[in-house]
Amino acid sequence: MMPTTRRDSLVQSIASQPFSTQSNVSDLLDDTYLSQRLEKLLLSIDKSTLTSTTTSSSVETVQEKLSENTTVCGRYKQYTEYLDQLNANIEGYTAILDQTRKISDQFAESIVSFDKISNDTTQFIDTTNELYESHQNYTKLSQTIPDFLRYFESLDQTIRRLNHASSPNIVKKDSFKRLLSTIGSSLIFLESNSSFKNAETYRIKYKQCLIRACELISHYLINLLKNLNDEITQTISKEENMSNNARDALAYNKFASISESFFPHSSQLVDYAHNSTFVRYRGELNSILNDSLDQYFQIRSRLLNSIVWLQLDETIVRAKDANLVKFIQDNKSFFQQLCEKEYALFVKFFPPQINCKKAINNWFIKLCSPFYDTVRNKILRETDINLLCESVLLFTPYYEFEENSNEYLRQFDQIHYDKIFKPVMEILQNRLINRVQVYVDENISKYTPNIDDFIISNRKSKSEDGEKEDEDFVEAYIENFKDKKSVASVEPYYPPIVRGLALLFKIYEMINSVVFDNLAHYVLHSCIFSLQQGYQTLLKDGKIISNLDVRLSYLRNLLLLRNEMQNFNINYTFDDTRTHGSFDLSGMKAFFSSLRRTNSSIFSMSKDSIPEKINNMTDARSELVQELRKAIKEFTELASMEILGDILQISGESTELSISKSLELREIIDSQLPKKYKTITESIDNKEIAGHLIEAIGEYISQSYSEYYEAVLQLADSDKIEKGSINDLMYPDVFTEFLNNNLEKMTTHDLKGQSKE
Repeated sequence: MMPTTRRDSLVQSIASQPFSTQSNVSDLLDDTYLSQRLEKLLLSIDKSTLTSTTTSSSVETVQEKLSENTTVCGRYKQYTEYLDQLNANIEGYTAILDQTRKISDQFAESIVSFDKISNDTTQFIDTTNELYESHQNYTKLSQTIPDFLRYFESLDQTIRRLNHASSPNIVKKDSFKRLLSTIGSSLIFLESNSSFKNAETYRIKYKQCLIRACELISHYLINLLKNLNDEITQTISKEENMSNNARDALAYNKFASISESFFPHSSQLVDYAHNSTFVRYRGELNSILNDSLDQYFQIRSRLLNSIVWLQLDETIVRAKDANLVKFIQDNKSFFQQLCEKEYALFVKFFPPQINCKKAINNWFIKLCSPFYDTVRNKILRETDINLLCESVLLFTPYYEFEENSNEYLRQFDQIHYDKIFKPVMEILQNRLINRVQVYVDENISKYTPNIDDFIISNRKSKSEDGEKEDEDFVEAYIENFKDKKSVASVEPYYPPIVRGLALLFKIYEMINSVVFDNLAHYVLHSCIFSLQQGYQTLLKDGKIISNLDVRLSYLRNLLLLRNEMQNFNINYTFDDTRTHGSFDLSGMKAFFSSLRRTNSSIFSMSKDSIPEKINNMTDARSELVQELRKAIKEFTELASMEILGDILQISGESTELSISKSLELREIIDSQLPKKYKTITESIDNKEIAGHLIEAIGEYISQSYSEYYEAVLQLADSDKIEKGSINDLMYPDVFTEFLNNNLEKMTTHDLKGQSKE
């Protein structure tokens, strides 16, 4: 209800007065309080007039004022009525609230009752659903019982029909197909319902029925093949001079005529043998399928036997005028085409399932066995390494990818030529390994050297005049060197080294990596051994023991071996015992890397201790490193002694001789050191290695001069020469700086010229 506005109401007048926090609301509503306040008000208004009157007149005045006050109180009647109305409304609202509470309580009780009814209803529905589902299940069970019984009841009839099957031709009837379908569906049913009573017994009996049915199919297929084979054989026997085309027509066209009758039944065998549902019977079913496959392969082998041997006989006759490569190529092409034709015929009889593919590829290996035997005899008589390598190359396309990789599976999806030609490849590789060993023994290990082999100028002139022809692969290796910028020509090198490297480059990647590693170590060790033997043999002749050209040639041959062997990623995998022994090496791995760094000279490395010689063969690469160390040490000593001569020998007889040697030594260094460097660079093409060698010589000369200077000081201290004469000698540091300046000029100028090239 909207509030109404009241003018001059008591409430408004009271509200207009200032509010005191000490007064009480109940006091405002008290009449006594109002009277007292009015009296005070009257007294304050009439105070001036009341001072001169009497008490009686004051009382009268007061009574008059009171009468006026009563009149004023009448003005607050609306306020009191308003208060009464408020109180009445409060009582009414209180009664309404009481009634509302009672109604709320009744609603709460009603909700509880409804919840109970809802729970009861839900429980009733659940019970009804359970009863309905149970009814449905029982109804369904009652309907499927006849179907279930069908699998059990049909067993006796199935057994009787299979036992009374007198001929395999029964498999051609539609009733047999339905019978086979019944057996399969019954086995599937019993497998999935093994909890049924006597289910295992019935499963075993149905399994026996399945085996019996598959045997009937297999017998039918075998009889079909035998009858056809007899027919083809009789036809061939009647015509002795039958042409090759007629034989092919009988072997393929006539044979393929039964494929339409054969394929549906063979597919049934394959499906049952590889069905995941019948995995527990796979062994017996595969055995039955293999009987059919074996009979097929035996008949095909008998039909193809004459064709295969006719081809081999013709190639053997032609092989008298043809080499091994031609013989293998002709037969490889024939058998490759034969396998392709046989596979195309096979898929008309059997589905191209993975196990069927495996079976025919295994048969291909047996089919090619005459080729293996024939080619083995031809290969074992071959001695030419070139022809053996070319023959291996004929089969390398089949071995490019790792087995079972995606590329391999795509390449050999049908016919596995890598398996078919593997026996030929093994024969070739074994023969190649044998010929490599013979070649190494005859042309490397047993090589008899002469002085011209170690005199670079003589080797060059001899190669120009021509000498005994090497193997073709050696000539090809020499020709390849002409295209290399690092080596001008390989001909001036020691012949066994060139032959060994040419041999390794020829057979690289043609044989198994492990076998190649062993051969590479054997060849490398034989090259080092031959080089050592030839070098030691020539050094026994006193005329050439100081020949620097011989030692430099020995060193450059070792460097050639090191450079070329870096092209092969070989690992030491065997321990072979040789009569000539090898070296027990340690700490050699850092040699080549140190050789490439300019801050480490060859001379400092060559001064390391030489390992002891042991009887068993070690890693040939380490043996090569050690031999390089030894050759560098000997070369630097000999070259330094040729430069110095007897200039640093002290006789102790003449002081002037010692003093004059300083100028003479400078002249020798200025004249002889560039000549030695030129000799080195003419022999060794790598300018960096040549720089290391000349630095090693300089270091040796510097060390020799320091020893000479110390010896002169000792003579001066013992008063054998005058101490004043020592002042004319160069200090070792000054001499070393002078020597290094000469070396730096030579090597820096040469390296700059090489970089421009």
